[in-house]
Amino acid sequence: MTDYESVCQVFKQQSAIDFIIPAGRANTLLYAFFKTLPEKSTIIFPEIMCPSPLFVADLAGVEAQLCDVDSSTGLLDIHALRRIVSENPKQVSAVLSVNLYGLRPNNHEIYDFCRANNITLIEDAAQGFDFESLSSDVDFSILSFGNKKTLDLGGGGLLLTKNKEIYQAVTAELTKVRVSDPAIILKLSQDYSALYYRFQEMESYRVGSQKCFAGFSSLFSDLYFPAKDTIDFGLLLARLRELPKDKEQRLFWVKRYNDLFARMKGFTLLDNLESQGSYWRYSVLIAEDKRRGFTDYIRDKGIDVSCWYPSLEKLGFNHRFLTVKQKSSFGESVLNFWLEDMTNEKFTYLETCIEAYIGS
Repeated sequence: MTDYESVCQVFKQQSAIDFIIPAGRANTLLYAFFKTLPEKSTIIFPEIMCPSPLFVADLAGVEAQLCDVDSSTGLLDIHALRRIVSENPKQVSAVLSVNLYGLRPNNHEIYDFCRANNITLIEDAAQGFDFESLSSDVDFSILSFGNKKTLDLGGGGLLLTKNKEIYQAVTAELTKVRVSDPAIILKLSQDYSALYYRFQEMESYRVGSQKCFAGFSSLFSDLYFPAKDTIDFGLLLARLRELPKDKEQRLFWVKRYNDLFARMKGFTLLDNLESQGSYWRYSVLIAEDKRRGFTDYIRDKGIDVSCWYPSLEKLGFNHRFLTVKQKSSFGESVLNFWLEDMTNEKFTYLETCIEAYIGS
């Protein structure tokens, strides 16, 4: 049995799936699916997520519609989703439900709604997943093995589904996707990372987003369409075997972080600690007007803290796409701390710094 066949066996034994499609990038799979839809179809995205899939949607010729998120979790708000669909009953073709912050949306409820309205539900599981839930209450799931993901292979992705029609349509579309030279892919990947992480350095997210998109239009055409043989399936198989232990270690540090911030004034914990998803980073909320001061202080102490994700509305997508009816401030309040390579010594230092900040 090949490594690829072994990987497929692992997923099929532990998940409710029948078909697997690999690709050199997770967004390649989204692009291929979007290309199976009628031109100018509407795809609903939560306003808190990685912006990359929206660029891909634009390149594929479909329209993106932002949807509000739950203010306590940052996940897709089904009430907002219902409002959008009721206003555009014949236009919405798909919904992207994104796992974030170790949490997973209530896809069972969302899926019931989508099926009743003939809408495809996609699970973006790039930042955390549970084997049992993969494709169990969605039409298909997407996994990413990109930089810093919980299954970091340096690139690659899988589409997992029990829907034969989706499998056949996406597989056929992938044959039309151009394959790039590996050396070019590596260079473009480095360029993409440099552009992407400039978002947090931009004084204006909106201006930064549009400047980046100008570069992405040509960048994505090469970066996101490499062949599946760029995936190291032997390494993926090893990562899958290590995953239960890795998830246990991450949850250990999540609980330590939760205990820390639960006794610190000015912070709000996210809901559902014991969730189905696996944690990419630990996230907590702070008041909007306090976040910049806190992050500056913590970074001056040599601690890596990020603020992903700013709302897509703030990144400037609304004036290119449709309008969000209700704005959430979640993206202006969230803080993220890395879980990997954490030690007791590092955590104690972090704890001391935060206590000093609160006491100042």
